[in-house]
Amino acid sequence: MADAPMPPKWIFEQSGSGWIIRNGNDINNFLSTDHNSRANGTAIVCSTNQTRWVVQAAEGNTVRIALESSQSMNLDMSTWGGSSNGTKVVLINHTVGAAHQRWELRRVL
Repeated sequence: MADAPMPPKWIFEQSGSGWIIRNGNDINNFLSTDHNSRANGTAIVCSTNQTRWVVQAAEGNTVRIALESSQSMNLDMSTWGGSSNGTKVVLINHTVGAAHQRWELRRVL
């Protein structure tokens, strides 16, 4: 039986009043919006563009990750919280209390 793929690793680096989120497997790439768009439903991609994010405490041990330049827009699962491999992450208007807009961060060494 093949080993399960390792989950992606991201490095959070403080940048001004926000954070850049660097790809742990390719330090020259960052979590960003497709074509620098801020529109509702925009795909989140890995690119050389250093988008700044705001990380805010949410319910339990979770956080909300929003654009620094437009804090009403945050990361969301495209399938309303589906966890299947390959589920796309998109930029969506913030919905107060929405579980699919909360993220759990874990320290990986």
